[in-house]
Amino acid sequence: MRDADTIVIGGGHSGLTAAARLAQAGQRVLLFECRPDVGGRAATLSFGDGFRVPGLLHDTQHLFDGAVRQLRLDRAGLHRDEAPAAWLNPQTTGPGLLLHHEAGQAHAEIAAHSARDADRYADYRQHFDRLRPEVAPLLRRVPPDPSAGVLELLRAGWGARGLLLRRDLLDILRTLPMCVADWLNEWFEGDLLKAGLALPAVAGEFTGPWSPGTNALLVVQNCTVAGAVRGGPAGLIKALLATCREYGVTIRTGTEVTAVVVEGGAARGVQLADGSRCNAERVVAAISPKDLLTRLVPAGAFRPQVVERARQIRTRGTTAKLHLGVRGEVRFAHRDAAVSRARIAPSIDAIERAFDPVKYRRFADRPVLDVWIPTVEEPGLAPAGHSVVSVLVHYASADLAGGWTAAQRQGLATVVRDTLGRYIPDLASRIVSEQLLTPADLAAEFRLPGGHLGHGELGLDQMLVRPTLDCARYATPLAGLTLASSGCFPGGGLTCASGLLAAERVLETA
Repeated sequence: MRDADTIVIGGGHSGLTAAARLAQAGQRVLLFECRPDVGGRAATLSFGDGFRVPGLLHDTQHLFDGAVRQLRLDRAGLHRDEAPAAWLNPQTTGPGLLLHHEAGQAHAEIAAHSARDADRYADYRQHFDRLRPEVAPLLRRVPPDPSAGVLELLRAGWGARGLLLRRDLLDILRTLPMCVADWLNEWFEGDLLKAGLALPAVAGEFTGPWSPGTNALLVVQNCTVAGAVRGGPAGLIKALLATCREYGVTIRTGTEVTAVVVEGGAARGVQLADGSRCNAERVVAAISPKDLLTRLVPAGAFRPQVVERARQIRTRGTTAKLHLGVRGEVRFAHRDAAVSRARIAPSIDAIERAFDPVKYRRFADRPVLDVWIPTVEEPGLAPAGHSVVSVLVHYASADLAGGWTAAQRQGLATVVRDTLGRYIPDLASRIVSEQLLTPADLAAEFRLPGGHLGHGELGLDQMLVRPTLDCARYATPLAGLTLASSGCFPGGGLTCASGLLAAERVLETA
């Protein structure tokens, strides 16, 4: 007897998306999440006494509009800002650069550093406005079969025929393999502007801005960016959870799946840590593909090549997370108003120097930082009169030489606090609570092989064929087993795209 039509493993944003879509289509869906709460990398985390962070990740600006529409997440309370968020790249001796997405709003701030860059920024934004209608749809549909030959790939590319008829195609072919440093140097001269624009293209990856292929991720991000979700990652999870409940998804938290049950050459359920078994017609795994394919599927269920390719998925984590509870309001030096988002990266070469130690299993002594102060918009995340500072720390090796000892952990926390302190006056004396999550902590706590926050690196090869040649279209070689996490195409952060597209693939064949 079946316990459900579909079992979903993993209650992060991708798993909730897949579960909601399948239940919306009339399936009985049972979702298992090993942590006490759903949300995964977008779950609200508590630290100290009364401090909360609404998610490990910061960026909800690449959420797939198709998922919002299909699941009617607006009815579940999801709201998005009208435009992408502005962010500050601060200076120690000046006001820094507060960059708005819209060129008109950004002009005065950029012009204070370079009049030429201020004028060029409008052209930069227009460049992506031209590409977006052609590139974005390619990232929001099931990818073509990479083994089907040239004809299939050409058919897939026909969706971008508008691009093919323009000179933009030649520009795309030239710029995608470039390093992001070279490409931004063609556009701009100001160090702060270039560094702030470059950082998202390398953050979390085993690359620096001078690494070939990094410009591809910059193009993808700029062709999919939109307004952030109100309430951040936690706001997204709240809406997805409400939608799952509306459609009748059964959710069991604190329940670990230890194996996929295989019978008659197909996935027919899961084994749980307590020894019990749950049966279903199919299994959708919204967890790390590497973890699933190498650990949870019984030996012999796949050809040896399938497992070997899964083992070769690169998952080298380079990001740590520091949470600070701070007494009083947090403001950056030389700014009159509070700013909620900042990228601390003085120059492209400073980013590259921060990346260098990771190659030798160390952490940067001058890290680059992605800073979010969520209490600027939601004061209730901290006790009255206090603030929360959430910091994604780049770069720190998950496989640190000598291991993440107490001394190494303290060393990383110290360099991050010192770096922040150069831009936020009196920060050190006002810290009342602190939580450091090294890449090794993230790997263990959130089941992320290698500590990589995206379930797999986004090098050019692992963007185009993701996670492996055998599983590039969500279905695996094992009948009844489908992949649905960010480790699948199109990858990245909190998009919901992988979960929705995987669910659509299941519905095509159900």
